[in-house]
Amino acid sequence: NDIPMKQMIYKILILLLMTAAVFLLVKNDYALYDQTIGTIKVVETVETNSRKGFDGKREYEEKYYEQTLTIKIRNGAYKGQMLTAKHTCTSSGVYDIQYSKSDDVFVEKIIAAEDGSLTGNVTETKRDHVVATVATLLFTLFLMVAGKEGAMTIFSLVLNVAAFYVVLRLYLSGHNLLCMTIPMVAFFTAMLLVFMHGWNRKTWVSLIAVLVTAAVTTLIAAVVLRCSL
Repeated sequence: NDIPMKQMIYKILILLLMTAAVFLLVKNDYALYDQTIGTIKVVETVETNSRKGFDGKREYEEKYYEQTLTIKIRNGAYKGQMLTAKHTCTSSGVYDIQYSKSDDVFVEKIIAAEDGSLTGNVTETKRDHVVATVATLLFTLFLMVAGKEGAMTIFSLVLNVAAFYVVLRLYLSGHNLLCMTIPMVAFFTAMLLVFMHGWNRKTWVSLIAVLVTAAVTTLIAAVVLRCSL
């Protein structure tokens, strides 16, 4: 019992170390970006207005704020310099975001004044370190729990995402999405079944059943669309 417990402890430690390393590396990858990135050092938030309304169920009050952000530039020609930016936001945060100290943000339209001060506009928050950390945790747990099957599942997921990206690019370039549906479904299904069960009779039967269903569904959709025109 001690050996499996020690192995589990080692795996958890490796997982934590890998996650921390990925977080720190991606958090500080400012030099890899062409866009200007800065870290918010000071935030001054002032309420500028408020509005009451009724959404059909209850009354609400929406407050409006103006934030003055002092930002330290992390890359590009102005690296190391301080920049001031204005930002407006609301209390609900439905269509905007309220920035906080230590947030990494993308900055554009930087203007250098004669006295050397910088101003610019904040466009969005840099979140790649969050995505990378969650992905590392997910994939590492897959490998720890499922072993070889977990690795095959990850590989299948990567292939499916790549295939979906290709289909999306073809659709945006003007190709008919309906005509690409069956090949896309066939590829997705084949990858999943092969990686889960290997090449056997069960895989072939399942694949044929899915393809027939997809073909019939696509044919029905095509007929309906043609009749509705």
